Amino acid sequence: MSFSLGTYDARYPLIIDPYLDFSTYLGGSQQDRGYAVAVDSAGSTYVTGATQSTNFPYPLLKPRNQSFNAGGLDVFVTKFQPDGKSMNYSTYLGGYNDDSGQGIAVDTAGNAFITGYTISDNFPIQYAFQPTKNIVYPDSDVFVTALNPTGTTLLFSSYLGGNMTDVGQAIALNASGMPVITGYTGSWNFPNVSAFDPELNGTFDAFVTGVSYDASSSTISFSTFLGGDGTDQGYGLAVHNATGDIYVTGLTRSANFPTVFPAFNSIISWNQDAFVTHMNPTASSLVSSTYLGGIGEETGYGIAVDDAGYIYVTGYTQASDDPYSGFPVSENAFQTTREGIQDAFLSKFEPDGVYLNYSTFLGGSLVDEGTGVAVDDTGSAFITGFTDSPDFPTEGPLFTNMDGFKYDAFVTRFLPNGTGLMYSTYLGGEYDDRAMGIARQGANVSVVGWTDSRDFPLKNPVQPTYRFAFDAFVARIVSIPPTANFTGEALGVTNYTLIKGLPPLLVNFTDLSTGNSTMWSWLFGDGGTSNLQHPSHTYSTGNWTVNLTVSNAEGSNSTGKYWYVQVGPPLIVNFSANMTDVPCTFCQGLAPLNVSFTDLTDDTPVAWNWSFGDGNHSIVQHPFNFTYNIPGLYNVSLNATNWYGSNSTTKYYMVEAGCVPDANFTANVTYGIAPLHVGFSDTSFAVPPVNAWNWSFGDGSANGTTKNPLHIFTARGNYTVNLTVTNFWGTDTESKTEYIRVGEVPVANFTAEPRNLVESHIVNFTDHSTGYPNWWLWDLGDGYIDNKTSNLTFNHTYLNAGNFTIKLTVGNEFGTSSMTRDRYISVWGNAAVANLTFVPSTAIIPTNSTTAMKLILEEADRGLSGYNITIYFTDPSAADMVTFHPPSWVNPVYVINGTVPSSSIWMKVSDIDDVIHPGATNIDLALFNSTGKVPMSTTMNVTVSQIDTDTGDPVHTHVNPAPVTIVALLPFPGYSTPPTDPYHDGVYWDINGNGRIDFDDVILYFLYLEWIQANEPVSLFDYNNNGRIDFDDLYILFTMV
Repeated sequence: MSFSLGTYDARYPLIIDPYLDFSTYLGGSQQDRGYAVAVDSAGSTYVTGATQSTNFPYPLLKPRNQSFNAGGLDVFVTKFQPDGKSMNYSTYLGGYNDDSGQGIAVDTAGNAFITGYTISDNFPIQYAFQPTKNIVYPDSDVFVTALNPTGTTLLFSSYLGGNMTDVGQAIALNASGMPVITGYTGSWNFPNVSAFDPELNGTFDAFVTGVSYDASSSTISFSTFLGGDGTDQGYGLAVHNATGDIYVTGLTRSANFPTVFPAFNSIISWNQDAFVTHMNPTASSLVSSTYLGGIGEETGYGIAVDDAGYIYVTGYTQASDDPYSGFPVSENAFQTTREGIQDAFLSKFEPDGVYLNYSTFLGGSLVDEGTGVAVDDTGSAFITGFTDSPDFPTEGPLFTNMDGFKYDAFVTRFLPNGTGLMYSTYLGGEYDDRAMGIARQGANVSVVGWTDSRDFPLKNPVQPTYRFAFDAFVARIVSIPPTANFTGEALGVTNYTLIKGLPPLLVNFTDLSTGNSTMWSWLFGDGGTSNLQHPSHTYSTGNWTVNLTVSNAEGSNSTGKYWYVQVGPPLIVNFSANMTDVPCTFCQGLAPLNVSFTDLTDDTPVAWNWSFGDGNHSIVQHPFNFTYNIPGLYNVSLNATNWYGSNSTTKYYMVEAGCVPDANFTANVTYGIAPLHVGFSDTSFAVPPVNAWNWSFGDGSANGTTKNPLHIFTARGNYTVNLTVTNFWGTDTESKTEYIRVGEVPVANFTAEPRNLVESHIVNFTDHSTGYPNWWLWDLGDGYIDNKTSNLTFNHTYLNAGNFTIKLTVGNEFGTSSMTRDRYISVWGNAAVANLTFVPSTAIIPTNSTTAMKLILEEADRGLSGYNITIYFTDPSAADMVTFHPPSWVNPVYVINGTVPSSSIWMKVSDIDDVIHPGATNIDLALFNSTGKVPMSTTMNVTVSQIDTDTGDPVHTHVNPAPVTIVALLPFPGYSTPPTDPYHDGVYWDINGNGRIDFDDVILYFLYLEWIQANEPVSLFDYNNNGRIDFDDLYILFTMV
């Protein structure tokens, strides 16, 4: 066994509380398990359980009754001396088959009462109310047995059961010594006497049975079923010492388990809840009854009741902490959340059984289960059980860590209000250890269970060695009465001998008592009291004795400290000052300034601490000729101390060490665009402060006289600003040259000459930007980008042909702007070739009508300045041009052409207005109408005498002659006039030749579709251009009409 200590106050005696008083193995060479424990008024410990060992207990320290060791599992009953170091007795109890002791109680005479179950039909019987087992092997009956104080004689022993399985789980005694048993039964004929419920309701019901006995007999005083139509099993039982009322807990799977209105919860929360039932002393009626659980499985294993009637229940829950569907926990409970797969719980009900006083989880991150509960006179609950959680909650533990790989037992003591732990400890070794029962005497608790650990912690063991498989164990944890001690603290300084101070003196007391106190009573000496553990109290003048009494269930203890708090009269701190022996309440002069101070404090201080306001201090009583070297306005403080404490006073703005002003200023902005709004701030240093200002803004405006003026600069320029400031001691001026700069954002502009040129020629660029730019960024469109700060006119050579967009960006400190000229520079290649093309490219010219044509230049990549051409038919006899027009873009003044009609016409044109720019396409050169003379085929051609670019260079041309067919149009049958082309678009819509389009044209076209195809030029009447005359052509003519 080992433990470790946390931090503690080494000035005080170290007392381990609680501590392990005794702990022992209990077993033989086979399996042995302890299930229940009881303690009598003398402190003797009684345990029961089941053993397979024929040599129980080992070693044989006390004679044991072998007469009942009849085979299989037997009940054992063992009584330990009050010090736990030896046994009073140990005995078997059983028949030929398995028997197990599940519950034990002891009366004031030391008689032990045991219950459990037996499968044996020869279980030891004495003065039995039921001498025979009512069910055959392998089902069990309950047994109820009483042993005399030496364990040698059966006072009575009886079966209790019916025709199915019956198991006794817990036993308790009422005030008259009557044993009351609970457990569960599946027997419809289980004994019922004066029963609340005389019938079996489900698969299993809990039962409550009271047994009376005398020297020669025993009888059932009352017996009742308790349950619904499912499975109900009683595991825990308590009887109120004074009233004899009976309290039962266990598990229920019945949706109709009997509850009493109003119940804490009258509806089952899940498929298995715990139940808590309070019955009258004869179990003939229910006082209160309720479900206890959430959505998850619960079982109640242990129950206790205190003298005031509060009910304490423990077990396990798998429900969450959800406020609507989880296990019910109280707001200020020790643990309000389920931490693991399954947690133990402790729930305290009000005496009415309807309301919770508190309810809490208890557990770590894995599985935790409460198996037994006890409660002391203060309402402090003890619970035991087992856990495999490595983070199970501990407090002042005997053993800080879970020792093994499986379960450890635990023992936990709660504060009476359930909000915290008084102690909580693991108890176990390297393997499986489980506590199954707990009993209390005072604040000492005994626990019983079983262990598979060879290193189970032992103390004064009766059996120091582990025997086999599982041994039972018995352990007692002892708490001691408290020992009172305390300390106090005032003004942030702890004094363990005396606390001295000035009124009002606040003292914070700290309880240093040992022994798990549960109550505190403070007497502060001046009539004040407190029941808090760590109170605070405010004292007036005087010497005060402080007393503390602490208590717990084991007793109380008091301590006092004579005149522990001493509070003297308050110091009245004061002082004066003078300059060259002249008193001053406001000491003023130019720095460096000498001031002398005199302490005027009453009540005889013994220490002084002066603060002169400039960071300097003094501890002399009367500082003489202290020098203020730095100009400023200073507060002076004096802190004086006597036997009881200290006090201080401060005289504000007592000393002024002055200086002539040091002028200075700033502006929120120092440059910008007009109108520029500038806020000026005076930053001058002066003691006393400046009281007059004179601002000159440098722009000819009136001077400013306010401390922080706002001024508007309306014109461009650089302005010098002056500030003159004045105080009591003099004047100073600050001048900042060209401090404010007012400008404008430049506007970009430029030109270039020439703009149309042949590649590898020079262009001259000139900047015309306004607004005083100081940098220029040129993008000349051919990849050349230049950032210039001067040279506003420059030349650039374009090496390749193209149309170039020019961008100029200019800027200064006030902003930027840009100008972009799209396709501003046109550069041509050295050899430009242009196509001359007739439109249409092929033509049909009737002899009795005209056809319109034109000549175009497909592209003028370097512009067009003029041309001289001759247009002609290659066979002059074929046709004549009857009208001839220059293009619409030409100024008529600058056109000369030949006369018509003629088969050859010349034309000379100048683009004097520079209409045709470089890159222009499909440029009309001549427009004319022709009429045929003799049907034949020929071509329309052009001879170029001269075509020039904008730069005067010749245009190299390629002519595309147009094939021409001269045809004779025939009048339609019955008509003398041939068809005409009214729109001069080469399409003959006017079929009857009357000069207009009408319905007669449509009728003629319809009548002579085949005639047109055979006699007329098809292309002139083929309106849909599919190469033949068809009804779609007729439809198109109709739509034209």
